[in-house]
Amino acid sequence: MKVTKSYIKQLVKEELNKVLSEEQEKAVVRNYPTNSGEPRYYVKIGYDYYQTREEIAKDIEQNGYDRMKHDSGLHKIESGTEAYMNIAQKMRNT
Repeated sequence: MKVTKSYIKQLVKEELNKVLSEEQEKAVVRNYPTNSGEPRYYVKIGYDYYQTREEIAKDIEQNGYDRMKHDSGLHKIESGTEAYMNIAQKMRNT
């Protein structure tokens, strides 16, 4: 087999895409109660923040994030909103 410059470029591109997609799939789960004490579960995946139900948060913590399994139960917190800023700051501090 002849190793060409284009072949090496393709290998590097594929490996880089693998590493980048793995990084985005890592999920961090946190529980921050409301002022009334009601639990709220948040998940950070890549640079995005989501709110979810307790059972989904616990499944992600125990089994890892699975896009096919969990995406329907995640509610994205829009960037630039006050809620986004609050959650982002809390999750950075823990």
